[in-house]
Amino acid sequence: MKSRTKTWVIVFVAASVILTAVAGGLLFLEKKRLRTSMNTLGSVRVQLENSYKRVPFPNDENIAATRRNVKALGEELVLLRREMGRGQVAVQARMEPLEWLTLLTKTQRLLADRARKSQVQLPPDFAFGFQKYDDGKPPIRADVGRLSLQLGIVENVCGILYSSGIKGLVSINREQFEDKPSVGPRAKGESEVSTNEVVRLFTKEHFTLEFNGREAAVVSAMNALASNKLFIVVSSVVIHGSAGAALSTTSKVAETAGRSKDESGVADQAVEDGTTGTAEEADVRPREERIVCGRGSAEPPARVILVLDVYGFAESGGDQKK
Repeated sequence: MKSRTKTWVIVFVAASVILTAVAGGLLFLEKKRLRTSMNTLGSVRVQLENSYKRVPFPNDENIAATRRNVKALGEELVLLRREMGRGQVAVQARMEPLEWLTLLTKTQRLLADRARKSQVQLPPDFAFGFQKYDDGKPPIRADVGRLSLQLGIVENVCGILYSSGIKGLVSINREQFEDKPSVGPRAKGESEVSTNEVVRLFTKEHFTLEFNGREAAVVSAMNALASNKLFIVVSSVVIHGSAGAALSTTSKVAETAGRSKDESGVADQAVEDGTTGTAEEADVRPREERIVCGRGSAEPPARVILVLDVYGFAESGGDQKK
């Protein structure tokens, strides 16, 4: 009995020793890890405190890198403006008002002569959108630059329409800015740089043109406007058929619709076939005149209302001067 008790005591003591050794080893390892973590935390805290105490700006390396980036961006911007400014209308900001008035008269005569040679009909005493100066009164000096720009754009667009084969130019309406406040090369909405110099990155001129021409001439004009050296955006196109044909077609359709209730659809069939069975209906237009498009030379000129936005880009900071 005593030997068995002694055996259990020995086993218990041996197990206790082993467990104590294992616990001591684990405690030593955890203490070592804690010491390593505390050392790492201390070094990170020192770095954080040094970062808080450090004054990062101005830093010579950052300043040098920023200056190189600004210089590269400036060079790219100059090249971009130079490419976008090629072939655009020059702004004659230094021109005298009387000189511009003389230029206007010469340009109007030139466009009228070119229209006569191109067989384009113009209204009597057509001013090409500059009716305000028919009385010979010159503009103020501040408006000369933008007026010269508008005049150059009108000359360019008229040349495109003449070359496209239109039949007649009815009207040209430009954006009349002369009597409005805050106009000119430095209008509201432009960005300001640190030197208080106002920089205009682009300009936009708005025009509305009305002319007569056949389908081929309209398509040719649209293609020429899209491929022109100027940045021309066609914002709206409205095309109407000839007024007489539209009224006649509407009238015949209305009359036929009224008679169809009593004639069992005979009038409807007559309009569809282009023929009539009675003398009363003998004035229905022939099929060739009822075709909407694709008639070639038989097509009557359509009335076209064209709304244009012409963008201009300066070659350098500030206004576009050439």
